[in-house]
Amino acid sequence: MAIKKGIFLAFFWLLSLNIALSQKTTLSNANIDDFPQVELEFNYKNPVLLDSANIKCLENGKSINNFTLEEKPTNTSIKSKQVLILIENSYWQRFDKQLSQVKQLWSEIAGKVIGKDDEVFIATFDWSKGSNTIHLLNEQAMNSPSQVNDLIQSISAPSKDGRKHKSTEIFPALLEGVSFLNNQNKNDSVAQAILLFSSEFNNIYNNTQTKTDVVISARNSGIPIYPFRYPYSSKYTLQDIAEKTYGYQLDMMEANNEKVIKWINQIPERYAGKNYSLHFESSIDANSDFRDVEIVVSDEESLELRYQSPSKWSVIWKNKSYRFIIIALGVLLVALIIGGLYLIKKRRSKQVEHLQSIEEDIENVIHQNEVKRTEEKHLQEEIEKQKQKKEFEEELQIHFNRLPRLAKLIPSEGSESEVLKPVYYIGRRSENDLSFNNSSVSKVHAIIYYDHVPDSLQFLNEKQYIIVDFDSTNGTFVNGNLISSLSEVKSGANPQRLTNSDLIQMGEVSITFID
Repeated sequence: MAIKKGIFLAFFWLLSLNIALSQKTTLSNANIDDFPQVELEFNYKNPVLLDSANIKCLENGKSINNFTLEEKPTNTSIKSKQVLILIENSYWQRFDKQLSQVKQLWSEIAGKVIGKDDEVFIATFDWSKGSNTIHLLNEQAMNSPSQVNDLIQSISAPSKDGRKHKSTEIFPALLEGVSFLNNQNKNDSVAQAILLFSSEFNNIYNNTQTKTDVVISARNSGIPIYPFRYPYSSKYTLQDIAEKTYGYQLDMMEANNEKVIKWINQIPERYAGKNYSLHFESSIDANSDFRDVEIVVSDEESLELRYQSPSKWSVIWKNKSYRFIIIALGVLLVALIIGGLYLIKKRRSKQVEHLQSIEEDIENVIHQNEVKRTEEKHLQEEIEKQKQKKEFEEELQIHFNRLPRLAKLIPSEGSESEVLKPVYYIGRRSENDLSFNNSSVSKVHAIIYYDHVPDSLQFLNEKQYIIVDFDSTNGTFVNGNLISSLSEVKSGANPQRLTNSDLIQMGEVSITFID
């Protein structure tokens, strides 16, 4: 059971990774004075240098072919750090050795990593005991190296209470640590971080929370996690949590004190991130709209920046030649308006009113006729469209009835089902052609089409089934790959074709397609 749970959580982690990672990116300046030349200055929270050779840039979804990305000097007001030292502790023998190593480490480095303006909290954790996972050793923050060292030296292994040890609650402890730091008084000159000293990574998938929960919570709070690992098992690691929260993981069996001191003292610098300048030439005309610029760092990570383009008239106005022409035309237009008003004023009032009345009557008649013609045209088009649709559906049914055999769906729960219709609905509602009483499946989760695509009145002539996701909550996967949704297919995306023995995944339900 534990293995199955671990596999499911690992699979869920991979599926939700792209959704979970939102960037801490701040746009500091948008220079459009020389539009279409655009310069965007921003701060990227990830301390790793962006490599312009390995990234892609898009403006409103359109690829930017020529751009330059430069690192700018980083001026930061962050001068101190607020850290939670989180120490894994238990009555098991291997933790006694780890705790001894942690005590030895802090007795040697405390005076070199704790400044007078720093704030330090210390907590231990083993496995969940009630509502609280971590056990805070000091309610008030400390900045005295000797006090921090004394408090760590005072930690002793908890007494054995007779319970069977199943797993150390690393993820709940990290989530509780993030929440604790998030509730502390903090200003812009303080960098927050969690320093995790742990070895029990071999059983982390038995936790009640997942890596995804920790990453989302830490990223939303802007708190990096620095795991200082005393290896017990090499099967699992928290390297990905460190990287995706912009922290750093150290293997304590390989690192020396100087390396530990270096990374703890670099927390403010890494917390501040780096400043960059992105320069490109916009291929979209000026129109005063807000534009989204996406910097794709990798398949898992991208940055989003937004700026407002200038108006078309402001761009024209900046051109001196056009400016003089506009001023001359404006003066001429004012003169013509004044002259026209003078002539109109001399005309008889009744004649003007009569002409205006005639014009309004004519405009009303024209407008009514145009509205009527438009409505008749739309009605005729709709009738024709419905006729074509009905004819196509009849042809499709005949086409489907000629199949020598029907495709089958073998679900992981429930009984085998045949695809009896050319348009076959799958979901949680009982009205679907195939329904599952499972909360991870949406009311209408996916649709299978035979030899045509949605809203198309033409056959594919491939005698093949396709499947589209009905914009479900958890998405639909075929052989582990996320397929296009109905709205994406209607917008031009390629639908997923089904072949014999394909595995369809809908939330917690899997279905084998047999053709």
